[in-house]
Amino acid sequence: MSSAERSRRSLVAILDWFSRFVLAWRLSNTLDTHFCVEALEAALSASRPEIFNTDQGTQFTSLRFTGLLEDRDIRISMDGLGVLAALRTGSLRRAAAGGCSTTSSWNDSGGR
Repeated sequence: MSSAERSRRSLVAILDWFSRFVLAWRLSNTLDTHFCVEALEAALSASRPEIFNTDQGTQFTSLRFTGLLEDRDIRISMDGLGVLAALRTGSLRRAAAGGCSTTSSWNDSGGR
């Protein structure tokens, strides 16, 4: 395994699309469902949306992930907008990659 492969990290961020506020995020060295579910649980403790939009990655289509939403009667919308979401979380990704420990630079809108 190369050093690039060992240093690869996966980021999941759950955003409020209206405010662009980051409700929860997790960083992992694997691309498994567990860290995505942890982020979802944290986000749902702060906010309860009517609709939850995600892409169709296996982490987000898993029964553990979708079950948390269905148990709370939250409608699920899945599409291929992973690239758009990645662009919106650009500041968060840069902060995580740089080891930033404050949230002030994570909000692309400049608010909150």
